[in-house]
Amino acid sequence: MGSPFSAWHWVLVLGVLGGGYAIMAVVRAMRLSVPEAGPAGIGGWLVIVVLGELCSLLGGMAGITGSLAGPTGSGAGAIDYAGLGSALVWVGLATAILIAAFRRSRTFKPLWKIQGALFIAGAVVSVGSYVLMRPDDPFDQPGIIAAVAGVVLVALGWWYVNVSRRVRNTFGQAAPSQAGRPMQRPGPAVNMVERLLRWFATGFVLAGFPTAPAIVAGPNAFVDAFVLCATVGLVFAGVAAAVIRLRRHPAA
Repeated sequence: MGSPFSAWHWVLVLGVLGGGYAIMAVVRAMRLSVPEAGPAGIGGWLVIVVLGELCSLLGGMAGITGSLAGPTGSGAGAIDYAGLGSALVWVGLATAILIAAFRRSRTFKPLWKIQGALFIAGAVVSVGSYVLMRPDDPFDQPGIIAAVAGVVLVALGWWYVNVSRRVRNTFGQAAPSQAGRPMQRPGPAVNMVERLLRWFATGFVLAGFPTAPAIVAGPNAFVDAFVLCATVGLVFAGVAAAVIRLRRHPAA
C-alpha cells in the first residue's frame, strides 16, 4: 500500500517548517537590533519589491518556454523568435535587478525603473490592441485583467522606489538633506532577512526551471507554479537559517 503523502506534500511540509524556522531566526536577530538613524537594507516594503522581481523572473522563464513552442497557430517545432528574444531580455533584466538588489548597488533603481517602463509600455500596447479587436467586451480575458492589475502594482512600486528612505539608504542614493552623513547600515534583523532572502531566491529560481513549462497554461497555472517555487524557497531559507545558527553556536 502506497504512502498517502506524495512528493509535493513532503515539499509543502518542509516549506512550512523552513519558513517557520526562518521567521524564528529573524525574530532572534530583531532582539539584537539597536535603534537605527534610518531604515536601510532589504527589509520592510523593499522585501515585497524583491519578491515581485522573482515573480517577474518566473514569468520571463515561462515566456521562454512558450516561445520555444512557437507562435499561436503555428506548426509543431516552430519557434517564436521575436517572443524568445523579448523573454531572454526580460530574464536578463530581472536577473540583473536581483543581483543589484542583493549587492546594494546603485544600479538597482535605474534598472528597476527601466523594467517598470517596459512593462507598462507592453501592457498598454497589449490592452490597447485587444480593446481595438474586441470593443464590445474588452475585459473578458484573464490576461487583460492581469495586465491592468500589473500596471497598478508597478505604479505603486515606482512611487515607493522614488520616495522610500530605505531605498535611498540601501542603494547609496541619499537625499540632498542627508549629504555628507555616513551611509546607513542595516541592523542584525535586516542582515538576517537579506541572507535568508538570498537563499529563498535561490530555491525559488531553481524550482522555476522545471515549473516554467506549465505556466503557459494560464494565470491559475502561474499561481500554482509560484506556490511551488515559494515553498521550495522556504525550504532553502529554513536550511540556511539552521546552518547560520550552527555556525554561530557550534555544538559542544
